[in-house]
Amino acid sequence: MRLRHRTFSPLLLAALAVVLLVQTGVTRGQVKHYNPPRQAPEFNLPGLDGQKHALSDYRGRVLVLSAWASWCMPCREELPEFARARDELAGRYPEAVFMTVNLGETGARARSWMNKAGLDLPVLLATTKFLEKYGFMVVPSILVFDRDGRLAVLRSGWTPGMDLAEELSRDLTSLGKRAAR
Repeated sequence: MRLRHRTFSPLLLAALAVVLLVQTGVTRGQVKHYNPPRQAPEFNLPGLDGQKHALSDYRGRVLVLSAWASWCMPCREELPEFARARDELAGRYPEAVFMTVNLGETGARARSWMNKAGLDLPVLLATTKFLEKYGFMVVPSILVFDRDGRLAVLRSGWTPGMDLAEELSRDLTSLGKRAAR
């Protein structure tokens, strides 16, 4: 019996790698600091609280959004750390608002996953077009908007063991220094 060797085209392998990356989330974090911050497109998203939330609603505050999906394993690691960071930083940065954006899932699914995880975080609901609108294609991602609604920091992916509270504290301190200038 003869064995046949199949070769796969590099294009097919690259496409498979992209699909797997998007399906499983990214586990190596990358950070972009925009200096000056980048003008951000407006959003108007429904929340699990029954309210609509627009970027402009948070002018004068720093908005920290964690984009996630329940099927994304790195998101499942990142969200509890995001909640811990919010709890730790809320007193030091009262101007900061921490929220999450669930991508492409129903409100019932997002609520169910948050309840099972024991997390009490505000959840906004968006389609995957939200990713493209803000220039990122991976989850989890954290977007930090300055007081003028401009995108100041984009954290794409998740690095296990990272101290997210410390990283976000640096981002928020940096924004405070920029505002003081």
